[in-house]
Amino acid sequence: MDYRKWITGLDMMPGFTARRSGYRIADLPDVRPQLARADAAKPWQQPMESDAGVKQRIPYFDFMRGLTVILVVMFHACCWGYLSESQVPALYVHFNAFLANIRMPVLMMISGYLIKNIARKERREVMGRIAQLMWLYALWMPVNLVAHVVAAGDQTGIADLCGKMILEWINPTSEMWFIWSLVIFTGLAYALRDVPKHVIIILLVVGNGLTYQFEWFANQLAAASMPRMAMFFFGGIFFHQQINRLVASPFRWGTLLTLMTGTVGFHYSESVIHEGLGIYVFQGLETVLVSLTIMYLCRMLTWSHHLVAVFGKIGRNTLPIYLAHVPMILLARGAVLGWEGAGAYLAPVVLVAAGVGGGLLLHRIAGAAGGWWLYRRPNWFDARYAYAFLSGLRDSAYRSASIIPYR
Repeated sequence: MDYRKWITGLDMMPGFTARRSGYRIADLPDVRPQLARADAAKPWQQPMESDAGVKQRIPYFDFMRGLTVILVVMFHACCWGYLSESQVPALYVHFNAFLANIRMPVLMMISGYLIKNIARKERREVMGRIAQLMWLYALWMPVNLVAHVVAAGDQTGIADLCGKMILEWINPTSEMWFIWSLVIFTGLAYALRDVPKHVIIILLVVGNGLTYQFEWFANQLAAASMPRMAMFFFGGIFFHQQINRLVASPFRWGTLLTLMTGTVGFHYSESVIHEGLGIYVFQGLETVLVSLTIMYLCRMLTWSHHLVAVFGKIGRNTLPIYLAHVPMILLARGAVLGWEGAGAYLAPVVLVAAGVGGGLLLHRIAGAAGGWWLYRRPNWFDARYAYAFLSGLRDSAYRSASIIPYR
């Protein structure tokens, strides 16, 4: 079949010929060069976001994503860059504790903001996004677990390691919990699209308070602490207009003062209620307001075009950095273990460079070598297979752990 005839669809229409239409096939433009260029495009060269997301890309969010992912890498560098926690310099201990409300909360809020229109998307598109996240988790979670086992020198058996990988789908303990949470939150955001906003907010506030009320239980089971991160994710969805105003409007000290006053007010109210009744009520709202305040305060850093360019470039590659930064840190860990004096302060910086630079280098090498599937799901891995795969793992875990009777 002539490709130009197929493109025009003339052979698809009964009784409609090129001669009857008044045009000759030879007069049609030759589109083979355009088709060749389209076929030559590699999947890894395509943007991770949708076309709409690329068109609406806001440099500030790239900057914040770059800043937060570096803080996440710094935190993990301090966790794995020393032989024991006692060797971590006090400077880094206080630094990581102070920035706890910037790292994952802000990154989770931006993730929710970027899918703010999920309720208006088609089901097929949402399921494709979930399948993409599940593919990344299924691929990179074992990589991170094996990297930890190798770095620690554990004599873990293959059966035990495989069992741990299965349980990671129910109670994630590796650094890939962020991807796991995005799978759950994205599905919930679409499933609850017709539920009134205030109902979801009330449920999140109550669930968040319970996680702080039963702190030990939430620390033992990742799923029990999900309402904490859900506050930020759904906050990015529900309050995207307010976030837009904070980002797009001129910086005002009065706005910053208002946010800080509200944060202090929530903190004081929470302290009074907890001391009087022994329960947590506004803890989740307080942390969300703290994150918004920090996001607004970080706008002062955007006055430096150099910082915006550097962090923006990192922010546009957040995914490959996050996926590979822990294995890269563990690979470089042996070179900095045992550093003392000034070297103890320099070790996390070296590991951050290894985590960020190694993640970006691996992404580039994978793209050039045809390894695009490390960052983008193949076409055969669609939502149906993803859900069947997840259901099978869940049922297997339930049967092996005897959590519920299998029928």
